[in-house]
Amino acid sequence: AVAGALVPGGLVCAYVATTTQLGRVVETLRAHGGFTEPQPWETLQRDWHVEGLAIRPGHKMIGHTGFLVTARRMSPGQRPPVKKRRPAPGAYGVDYDGPRPAGLPPTVVEEPYDE
Repeated sequence: AVAGALVPGGLVCAYVATTTQLGRVVETLRAHGGFTEPQPWETLQRDWHVEGLAIRPGHKMIGHTGFLVTARRMSPGQRPPVKKRRPAPGAYGVDYDGPRPAGLPPTVVEEPYDE
């Protein structure tokens, strides 16, 4: 839906709270094929003490607040650059049910585990 709303060069920015959501957004943008490589960013929150020349970070920090994912809409007929790295082993295992990158076999056979 967002692809139809953006002109070529338009920027999509999604905020997600979990790594599961992050993976879904990134893989969906990749599978669409009409966006540049998605760039994920983690956001953190830290208060700062500012009083005159005394400027320093606060004593406590809220570790993780969420992720931002950005990608640009490409012109019709343009394709994103091909990634040169192959996926990590198990990245698209049998329990993965999200979008699959082009060129990846439809099912991945996991190697037997020997104890």
